Amino acid sequence: MAILRNDDPQFLAHVETAIFMFEEFKSVNGMMVAELMHEMKNEMTAVALALYHCSDEELVQKFVKNMASAQAFAYRDTASELAQVTVGQQTGARFRIIEKARELQQQGRILLKKYSPLYQDD
Repeated sequence: MAILRNDDPQFLAHVETAIFMFEEFKSVNGMMVAELMHEMKNEMTAVALALYHCSDEELVQKFVKNMASAQAFAYRDTASELAQVTVGQQTGARFRIIEKARELQQQGRILLKKYSPLYQDD
């Protein structure tokens, strides 16, 4: 990355914009996370798998506090029933959430990157 930063900073900026890590949801506007959670209301298993034994409580709370009460209940219920989750299952669930977020971004309903000129803070 350091080489790209020196050789082609414009390309690196493009790459950084295209990459979105699950942990970056912590910096996404709460209203946008609420919109994402609304769209995933029938996919609480994916959300529970994605957050399974997540060591970052701030990230977990970012999702939970932006769920409707019924969703939060379904999430907690589903999460309590998970016995063991493989890394592959968790990664797949996280990709599903990012995929849904990207769909909403393409529709102009949310913005994922805080450094986007259109991004609005909480």
